[in-house]
Amino acid sequence: MAEKQDTKEAPAKDELQVAVSPDTSLRKVELDLDDAPFLQEQESPPPAKTGSAPLQVPAEAPAPNKKKKLLLIAGAAALLVLLVAAVAVWWFVLRTPPPPPPEPVKPEVIVVPSAKSPTAKPDSVKELAPFVIPRQTAKGARFLICKFSTVSQSPRVGMMCADPDYSSGLLQPARSKQGR
Repeated sequence: MAEKQDTKEAPAKDELQVAVSPDTSLRKVELDLDDAPFLQEQESPPPAKTGSAPLQVPAEAPAPNKKKKLLLIAGAAALLVLLVAAVAVWWFVLRTPPPPPPEPVKPEVIVVPSAKSPTAKPDSVKELAPFVIPRQTAKGARFLICKFSTVSQSPRVGMMCADPDYSSGLLQPARSKQGR
């Protein structure tokens, strides 16, 4: 029945119970020693037997510990050197290099003969005789030199310019040519 009373007095889970007292320094707190075994008093160890001879510790006792530590460090260093040497031998001597990548497959090239394109006729250039045009200025006489040339794909243009009879026939009317 005491449990029922305790549950009635306990606040609900969502409520917070705050106790207000005029002086908090006067309030005492009880410690639960079951949860804190380190706060309990420890029993003193039993006294040593006085009748037996005390153990004598030689002054050289720390030296074997130092020797053991030194041997342990030297052994670890030697093991590390052996491990590095083994890895180096495996890496540089025993390891096989990776196989070369396969050569890429070249596609077949099919040559289709193309139709021969007509070759362009080379341009024929015919230079005409230069001529001079004199001009009088206040400073004196000046001359204008003129040079002309013809460019054609037909070599007949050069022959027309070189033959005076052929060029004179071009200047005459067509009827007079037929009358000859």
